[in-house]
Amino acid sequence: MEMLRYVEDKEEGQLLLLSKALHLRKIFAEHIVAVRHLQDAIQDTWDEFKQVKVSEIPEEELCCSLKPSEQQSFGCTTIAPGTNASNLVQSSTTPDRVNLTVKDILKRFPAIISIYYGLEDGTFRIYPAKTASEIEKCKQYDHKIRYWYTLASSPLPKDIVVLVDMDRANSSLAEKLIHRIIKSASPNDRIAIAFSKEEVNASLGRLNNYDWTGSYEEIGVHGFQGILMSGNEKNKKKQSEFVTRNIAQGKEGNPRGFSTLREIFVCGLEMLRKKLRPSLMQNRNESERLVIVTDRQNLTEGIDPNELTRAIQENTTGRFSVVSYTLHEAAQGTVRNLLEDISSRMSGPDTMMVIGLQDEGDLYSSDTTKSFLSFHEIAENLSKPLILVPYWDNFGYGIITSICFPIVVKKTFIGATCSDIPISNELERITAIKDMGESYAFIVDTYGRVLHHPLLPSPLSLDEDPTVVDITLLETDSSVRPLLRKMVNRIEGNEEVETFFVESIGRPRGVNVPNGIRFGKKRFHYFWTPINDTDLILNIAIRIEENGKITSSKCVCKSEVECRTPHFQYHRLDTVSEDSLCRYFNATVYKGNGTVKFAPTCFHNVQAYLREENKEWEDKVTQIFRDRTPASKFKIIKEDLQKSVWLVEEAENIWSTYDATFNNNAIGSRYIGTYDGVIGTFPGVQLQPIYDPRLMTWYQQAVVNKAEHPTVTVTTPYFDSIISGMVVTVATPLQRQNMDVEAVLAADFTLQFMVNKFIEALPACRNKYTCMLVDESGYVVLHNSFYNTTSCSSEEGRAKNITAAHITKLEPDIARDLIKEGFLKRRGCVDYARDIKYYFWKLQLSYPDKSFFSHNLSGLEYAILSLPYTSLHLVLMKPQPIFQHCHCALSLEDMEHHQACVDTCRRTCECPCIADEHTQPCSTGIEDDVHRIKLPACSPTGAVDSVIRDVRNIKKPCNNYECSTRPREQCNEDIGCLWAENKCHPVHELCTSNGVPSKKLNALSSLLKQTRLLTSSSWKDF
Repeated sequence: MEMLRYVEDKEEGQLLLLSKALHLRKIFAEHIVAVRHLQDAIQDTWDEFKQVKVSEIPEEELCCSLKPSEQQSFGCTTIAPGTNASNLVQSSTTPDRVNLTVKDILKRFPAIISIYYGLEDGTFRIYPAKTASEIEKCKQYDHKIRYWYTLASSPLPKDIVVLVDMDRANSSLAEKLIHRIIKSASPNDRIAIAFSKEEVNASLGRLNNYDWTGSYEEIGVHGFQGILMSGNEKNKKKQSEFVTRNIAQGKEGNPRGFSTLREIFVCGLEMLRKKLRPSLMQNRNESERLVIVTDRQNLTEGIDPNELTRAIQENTTGRFSVVSYTLHEAAQGTVRNLLEDISSRMSGPDTMMVIGLQDEGDLYSSDTTKSFLSFHEIAENLSKPLILVPYWDNFGYGIITSICFPIVVKKTFIGATCSDIPISNELERITAIKDMGESYAFIVDTYGRVLHHPLLPSPLSLDEDPTVVDITLLETDSSVRPLLRKMVNRIEGNEEVETFFVESIGRPRGVNVPNGIRFGKKRFHYFWTPINDTDLILNIAIRIEENGKITSSKCVCKSEVECRTPHFQYHRLDTVSEDSLCRYFNATVYKGNGTVKFAPTCFHNVQAYLREENKEWEDKVTQIFRDRTPASKFKIIKEDLQKSVWLVEEAENIWSTYDATFNNNAIGSRYIGTYDGVIGTFPGVQLQPIYDPRLMTWYQQAVVNKAEHPTVTVTTPYFDSIISGMVVTVATPLQRQNMDVEAVLAADFTLQFMVNKFIEALPACRNKYTCMLVDESGYVVLHNSFYNTTSCSSEEGRAKNITAAHITKLEPDIARDLIKEGFLKRRGCVDYARDIKYYFWKLQLSYPDKSFFSHNLSGLEYAILSLPYTSLHLVLMKPQPIFQHCHCALSLEDMEHHQACVDTCRRTCECPCIADEHTQPCSTGIEDDVHRIKLPACSPTGAVDSVIRDVRNIKKPCNNYECSTRPREQCNEDIGCLWAENKCHPVHELCTSNGVPSKKLNALSSLLKQTRLLTSSSWKDF
């Protein structure tokens, strides 16, 4: 490390906040100016738009008819599905001023990737033009139910209650209508559905004798009835399935409905009155919608307008609207008269609307979409930009945010216009806090909705609209709540607080589950400021060190001539000479050398990198790091990565020297990942563009277990597609003087090699004891039953209880006792990528000084010891002559008791015989909305687990493994050999499948040496 020097500076949080806020304001300001210009141009020239029939729009104007090979027009148009071909529309015939405005915008603001507008007549126009292949499901694209459009038509968050009253089986039109209403809900909204009084009566109980002013139980325990659920994609899909199921029951002769309109209002108002909002939302304006879908003829009998008006006023808190979709023509007049009467008695901007539906064509009329239109909200926000919580872009840019304005002509809403910002390009860069350890940043709006937070999924890992999350679900500590209230009220400030901090402990390799987490109290200094001309607030949370200082630290090159990387090799192997490549089991690698790759966020334009990483990119990156061309010349990659690239090359040099000196074939792939996203592999492989080492389990486990002394982490066994066998990864962090992690070094070893070394260190484990190494989540890293066991896929490894094997499955009796003693505890978090609650186990001996525990219980004799400088526990167990299987329950009554525990939230009484490692103790039915609970957020996972991209069919092997003549004791010492069926085999014959610098190189030996020490005095009395 002679080329580096350690630098520590005092950091001014207020200056850091100011610089980031100014940059964020600049980004939004450009888009706000651009969209406002287009809004003005359309509104001012609206009378100049010529109307044409949909059928007469030229093919070259339609996006869905354009092909990449054809000459593209300046802009193009899409037509919402269901729009009648004979309808007159305006969007495709834009006046000259609109065209000139768009051209000026694209010229003045080159960072704008697209600008567009959509109209109530069903037309949508985008600039520059997009081809059919660039628009997801082009002909099905309906802008009127997209997030950006529904928000522009009704800016406030909406609580939507849909009450379905079907009296006869002819309900296909109603089903399609309800599906469209569900799709129209944005991620900002919440939506509930009820089909009849009978469905909700199970929880309401006293519906027939309802008193408008009475206090009753909350509707919603029974299925979906009455549950206001977040309008994310998962919930909307489940609700659509629920609707289809209930409609089908009606068609089978099971009619549903309400006796009168009074009963409909009773249920709807109670559902709105009992709603739950995060505390930050209690005093905020919001919009409440009661949507009635009915085919009855007589609904208004026995209704007292005064009583109904009073009930609405007493049971609603925001802007209230009623929209009645009537499928019976005779009912439209009577319902309309009633709602108009109620509206006249109420003060404030409330909306009462009746929409008649006769056939499917009516579903797509402009009147139908007005069920979510609130002109009062639009008028208040006409000159205020609407900034959307990130969502999935249909035009190929991944997760984006948009700046939108409504288009209003003569006090009539006619559409919306927007510009898109790829969030991965801009917001990721603004919210990154470099060289300050655990410091971070987040952005919220005045409703407490999160635009960006490190506990939310990375925009690069999503392929659909993300969940809209309230900031109180991410910043859960009560000490932060007063600060959050000041933020949403746009009161600038800064304060020190001690608050919860979430760290990822990774996940077992080979299975697709969320990351487990570890959390504890740490001290932070929060700095926040509103962003001018928007409703956003930027906050920076800076970690305060134990000495009370706020500092930034980094390792830098001592001079410009230091840290040269003359052997830099970019990870792309498709452009490398075949003579430089060889076949390393199932992968093409760079022979005898390593390769370097950069995480997507290392590039200035992330989306461009992911779309078009090619030879030109490779040449420019190579010039920067091999030829020392200034990064500022090409402006494609960050300018401060030279030191990390040097560190990667230094590790590769050490690995090469080590292999030449010791000829150690037990080590497989080796890699180093740096804190700023540089990854080096040895031997060099080509990785997927999306790959980011910091999101991998081996990296996260090493970071979270950093300490004053060198630490070692070992992943659970997993099937490695390169060598076609089971491996484990051993990793250790490289730390700066203040313990911040600079990089993580890791190496793969075959499972059999590790098991052999484990048993060599503890000979009694060969036949006297059951022995295992368990990580802090209870997953088994090594077990003596793994000896001489092979698996040829992740699925087979899982079936044999090797991949993601858990102590509750392999040794349930020990797990039961650890639960009883309080050492093995259930923990939970919310994974906002999947929108689920995830439960996992936490294994920890109760007290810091208590690292050893032994127990003798009904013939079960075992001991567990925490290994120093690791996150592992060593477990030894004597044979069990009495019990040969899990014995949680000793009677039928006890068994029923434990079964009940699995289905409740009483996590401490769970029995591992029944509840596996992923059991979710609380209800996980479709009515269970994760946004109602207070669990910490799971740490986001990476976008991919399979990372190798084998692009060359190279046949020449890198090594010639002579396995057949080796004895057993030598067979498993080689990464390419495996003992099976009393013979040493090359690994690739058993399974066919389509290192560390300096002292750290001996990390495995150090771990095993520690294990040997534990066999003496600590176990004297065992």
